[in-house]
Amino acid sequence: MSSSPKDEDGTPYIPPVSQTVTNDAGMTLVRDDNALPHSVQYSPSTEESSLQFSPPVPNSGGESRVSNTRAQIEVIPCKVCGDKSSGVHYGVITCEGCKGFFRRSQSGPVNYQCPRNKNCVIDRVNRNRCQYCRLQKCLALGMSRDAVKFGRMSKKQREKVEDEANMVKASRLNGTIIQGQFSTYQTNGYSFTAQPLAAQQQQQQQQQPAEYINESPMYTPTSTVQTAPHPVLLTRVVEVSPVNLGKAITEAHLRTCLYSNDQIDQLKHQHLPQEQVEIYKRLPHRHLWIEIADKITLAVQQIIEFAKMIPGFMELSQDDQIMLLKAGSFELALMQLCRVFDAATNRVVFGNMFLPLEAFATLTDEEFHLMSAIFDFVKNIQLLHITESEMAMLSALILISSDRPGVKEVSEIQQLHDRILTALKLEMGVNHAGDEDILKRFVEQAGVLRSLSARHIRVLNAFKEEAPDIEFPALHKELFSIETEAVVSNM
Repeated sequence: MSSSPKDEDGTPYIPPVSQTVTNDAGMTLVRDDNALPHSVQYSPSTEESSLQFSPPVPNSGGESRVSNTRAQIEVIPCKVCGDKSSGVHYGVITCEGCKGFFRRSQSGPVNYQCPRNKNCVIDRVNRNRCQYCRLQKCLALGMSRDAVKFGRMSKKQREKVEDEANMVKASRLNGTIIQGQFSTYQTNGYSFTAQPLAAQQQQQQQQQPAEYINESPMYTPTSTVQTAPHPVLLTRVVEVSPVNLGKAITEAHLRTCLYSNDQIDQLKHQHLPQEQVEIYKRLPHRHLWIEIADKITLAVQQIIEFAKMIPGFMELSQDDQIMLLKAGSFELALMQLCRVFDAATNRVVFGNMFLPLEAFATLTDEEFHLMSAIFDFVKNIQLLHITESEMAMLSALILISSDRPGVKEVSEIQQLHDRILTALKLEMGVNHAGDEDILKRFVEQAGVLRSLSARHIRVLNAFKEEAPDIEFPALHKELFSIETEAVVSNM
């Protein structure tokens, strides 16, 4: 739903991120220097929007010393998360997202808490999962409000930056990136960056306070054994067997989930004081919308990452990728909600806690009825007892649907949809032997899902009319715009 200039987690809450540059289809997409000319890239690096198509404007280098140094700096990845940097911020080379996160963390009292072991890996995909560890990493790297600013760098500092930039340039020629030991894999149009586990551990020891070094490693959706992308992610979909396609989609799902199963279990067993629920029940209507929108935006960021990793998605046209994301993002966010719903207590994960339906008491009647219907939907999906692999492929099917209004290459989308469906049927045949109706029951729920998406757009637009001064995150505005209402209402 909506978001405003709050802390990255508000108080105990979570905010958006991103970057802008618009395309003819009304969305912005980031194109990576190493990707194909028509590949969609999502970069959760800046605070505003998130999808861009046109490549970044290359740095001219300029003739001045400052321009040359700035150009050198922007070659070096963000020291905090490894994303594309935008300069020296608070004394450290960072991206716009980490700059904004640190600024918000210093603007007032914050009470970030790590739900795990205080040694979370902070990278481009995972950086929004733990604000506590992200802030600790910023501080360990030397970020400070009093830090020397870019224009006052000494000659020695400039030389150091130049040396590091040259190392990064040289390493890229060999297919790797020095910073954080990120490896860039690219072939057949797919570009994927992964950080080896050994490098993650070394990076933590070098850049995090000593008390975190001896903590047990955190569970990450990425396997601790296999850190390179699944080989299928580097292969065109026409060359992939159904079994391998299913495995690749499952890995994409696990890599991009906001919460691992271990983290969900920890939150389930975490005591939630009733006064915390009461805080939400008394939250002003506008503020509640802001919090909900922040959570949706965070989920959508991961959904875009998931889409990029689905074999075949990046082979679709730019405009079709955009239309599919506009039409399907909210539906996939609700599918993700199924993973973090506790049917025993009728609570759902909201930020870093499980909240009951009554916590959303300040919603209007129509909005509350929608929220109640969403709770019912996730309960019904849970009754199907689908596995993580099935959840992954079902999500991919929802996203890659040829009947979405506005798509152009219907045949290509349908072919990819059919390949994923074949992989899903094989998986369900193994996991639900004898239950031939399970897919049919999900298809029935898929209709409910589209209805919920249309209702969401309606209540969102009604709220925007009521509160036109509320500023939504740019990514949220792009995906859930007036145009999206036309797309969703025609489905």
